[in-house]
Amino acid sequence: MRAWEGEYLWDRATPSYPAVRREPESDSPIRTPFQRDRDRVVHSKAFRRLKHKTQVFIAPEGDHYRTRLTHTLETCGIARTVARALGLNEDLTEAIVVLTHAFLPGMVERGRGGIINVASSAGMQPIPYESVYAATKAFAISFTDALHAELRGSGVRILAVNPGPVPTEWQEVAGYGADRVSVVPGRIPAEQVVRESLAAYDRGRRSVIPGRAIRWFIRATRPSPRAIQLRVTERLYRPKE
Repeated sequence: MRAWEGEYLWDRATPSYPAVRREPESDSPIRTPFQRDRDRVVHSKAFRRLKHKTQVFIAPEGDHYRTRLTHTLETCGIARTVARALGLNEDLTEAIVVLTHAFLPGMVERGRGGIINVASSAGMQPIPYESVYAATKAFAISFTDALHAELRGSGVRILAVNPGPVPTEWQEVAGYGADRVSVVPGRIPAEQVVRESLAAYDRGRRSVIPGRAIRWFIRATRPSPRAIQLRVTERLYRPKE
């Protein structure tokens, strides 16, 4: 793990190897300690009893029950429940909350660290025919904005990256044709997104929209009434016959 982190993590990232567990545990080639902690809770009999009714969770002496139980019952449960109720993408919504909950407390305790959440400019306005995707990204933006305010003065930075259209394999996976990919102006390469995002992170920004064209497009449309936004985006994203 230490070798992998040294090779792949950003130089500003907080590595996991300095952390010391209360109870020693041998390394696993496929599962991190955090994942194995989560597995123990999710698959335990005590957790299954707790799923649908109130119960007392018996924690052995020295066990990190607070971290595990809070993560499983509150973080995963609330994020997924809210996403399901609002019709959002449950996996994307849960992932951003779970990962933040896993790493943010340690960063705050150390007084340094940072989180970069990849949202989308699609989350800055309602998008007909892409309603779930846009709403899910709006959740990521709102979640990051709120944490940015909470973390002011803590030494921890958090940034929401809101790119526009970026030519990647995502369009092919989503089944988009050329007509759907080109409806929004300002396509930029992924390398530019990374470069502008890291520059915004270094400045302590709350959010960034990489690319000048899409940035001006968002700024020009956001002050307009919601009805006009919907009319424009409905025409832009309407599937071709």
